[in-house]
Amino acid sequence: MRVTEPYTIFPRTLSSGKTVYYYQFRDDKGHRSSAKSTGCTTISSAKRFCQKLYNEGAFKKDSSLSFSVYTQDFFSEHSRYYKWKVANKERISRETMLAYDKFLRNQLIPFFSDYKITAIKRSDVKEWVIWANDKWSPKTVNSAQTVLNLIFKQAIDEEIIENNPCYNLSFRTIQKKHRELLTIEEVRDLYNNGKWWYDNKLIFLLDIITGMRISEVVALQSEDIHDNYIDVKHSYSRQFGLGSTKTNECRFVPIPTELAKTLRLRRGFLFINHEGQNIGKPLNINSFYTNLTENYTYCGIDYKSRGLTVHTNRDFYNTYLESENVPEPKIRAVIGHKDSSMTNLYTYWKPDMFSEVYSAQEKLYRIITE
Repeated sequence: MRVTEPYTIFPRTLSSGKTVYYYQFRDDKGHRSSAKSTGCTTISSAKRFCQKLYNEGAFKKDSSLSFSVYTQDFFSEHSRYYKWKVANKERISRETMLAYDKFLRNQLIPFFSDYKITAIKRSDVKEWVIWANDKWSPKTVNSAQTVLNLIFKQAIDEEIIENNPCYNLSFRTIQKKHRELLTIEEVRDLYNNGKWWYDNKLIFLLDIITGMRISEVVALQSEDIHDNYIDVKHSYSRQFGLGSTKTNECRFVPIPTELAKTLRLRRGFLFINHEGQNIGKPLNINSFYTNLTENYTYCGIDYKSRGLTVHTNRDFYNTYLESENVPEPKIRAVIGHKDSSMTNLYTYWKPDMFSEVYSAQEKLYRIITE
């Protein structure tokens, strides 16, 4: 291998007996990086692999590495950032990776694109904040700053930079929007008098009576429904299909036996599209929201001024259980909050551990349906 080349390629024999080629690159000072696998088993394919990395700027670990080059495919499933998360058993959903990538492309790249990754100072980040504040909401800017912080932390881990210019940088204050809750009378009116499409009436009832996320509701399959509880293991998105829950944790959710009987009559995915290009696939969540907001209006509920959102049903259920004196740890467990002190119950959960929830739930079910 010629010394003038910016990288060295050499074979390693794995414990399995398979030979794989590894590479090391040299920086401007002649220092070699740690060895990394090309994943290739021939010298020719390993050379092509390394040349491609070199052409894309991946070997430029010196001051010439630009922000845009360093962050290229940063949030893809093939990136070092993602692979380290997986290796460290830190779950991160594809939806989250996609959201991070959008903040990177929309809010960060337009400003930092040509900045050298090693030259970005705290004052530059502050200038970006001022620039971004004129273009986006405080919430969006805060989210983009969080992504920027992740990128700098990764650069530190890779020994590209020594300090994080985002460290301990304050976030913008967000004015909380006025949000109200539905009353029990309104919930009853919506259920009994709303103009529901297909399965949306049943979805609304299930959402209100369990506090499940709507993405978890449309992911339900017949095997998840038991006599008096639901095994919540998945969420569903139209873009990525069936995936883990938002918290990446499974949980059991109590359910009235009468409602469980209705659900157990179904096979496969419980709620599917009945029209359009995706007939037979899990329900498009947007169609439920559209129908729900129409019913708000039909039932005389001004959902805009009251700040009723996609979380309204969960908020209603949470508040209802509080009013019925259900212990907070149990509320958080059935709602599915990440920091619940009872999230480890999945391995030894029993219905009688949640008698207060069942009692309150049965009462609410009767009020709504009778």
